[in-house]
Amino acid sequence: HYDICTPEYARFDDIQQKKWESTRGIGHSFGANRNERPEDFVTATELVRSFADIVSKNGNLLIGIGPDPTGRFPEEQLVPLRGLGSWLETNGEAVYRTRPWVTAEAVTTEGTAVRFTQCNGSVYAILLDLPQREFGIRGVDATAVNDVRMLGLGEPVDWRVADGLLTVRLPDRMPVSPAHVLALGGGMRP
Repeated sequence: HYDICTPEYARFDDIQQKKWESTRGIGHSFGANRNERPEDFVTATELVRSFADIVSKNGNLLIGIGPDPTGRFPEEQLVPLRGLGSWLETNGEAVYRTRPWVTAEAVTTEGTAVRFTQCNGSVYAILLDLPQREFGIRGVDATAVNDVRMLGLGEPVDWRVADGLLTVRLPDRMPVSPAHVLALGGGMRP
């Protein structure tokens, strides 16, 4: 008997009907462990991409960290958390107050993984890597899309829809980010 499922280090392939929460440590432990090496800690990029995957499938993320013997949090535990916080400053619109979209994931025509959320008539496509400069999003019908913007980008992106395929052309210079987010106005269909 429980009100929310909390699997450790979990990943699902599909949207879960019931809200769930993935619990994980920054490393292999849920606290400071002097035996963990730098390669045992999740990177900010891995944490952001995992978080986007979890949110797109109706989940929350609980991250366990712990103080060292002096009562301080080791810097290697804080670096990924700061990276996630920085990413959320720019891309939080695709996470806060959102719900999973009808489809949790897709890939671009270039093979980049995409995760989806939605809020107030907009669908957010979270690109889990930087695709080629021009790409389409496979497996969804974008016929109804009437606006495309990239969160955190100070300039518009070029886009078009042909036969239901949304094709986006990114500017030459893109900000460094573990995941880029497209806000798609007008809606899409699976």
